[in-house]
Amino acid sequence: NAKLNSHFAKTEWFVADETQLNKVVEAQSFDVVTSSLALHWVNELPLALLNARYALKPDVFFVAALFGGATLHELQHCFAAAEEERTGGISPHASPAARLSDMGGLMQMAGFNLITIDLDR
Repeated sequence: NAKLNSHFAKTEWFVADETQLNKVVEAQSFDVVTSSLALHWVNELPLALLNARYALKPDVFFVAALFGGATLHELQHCFAAAEEERTGGISPHASPAARLSDMGGLMQMAGFNLITIDLDR
């Protein structure tokens, strides 16, 4: 299909650090921003969401997938139990995950509208 191929020929890809996005792109210059399991590793999630919103044109699409609150809960519990048994103390072995109840507020503070948050178990 020539029409379909010509549409994708105009697509440009850009990869950047979520916390530095506002320094490397113009405001409201993106039609879509996606993040697949990268936001989980960001130290400043509110800043990363704010920068994603900064890069997006008004009323366009942002989609992200990230680990949430109870992800790897069993593994974290096993690490804690084993470490306490062996060393008498506990230290974190997995990054903290954003709670579902917090994500809506974080996205709203970043300026997103029509927020939809989904949970996959």
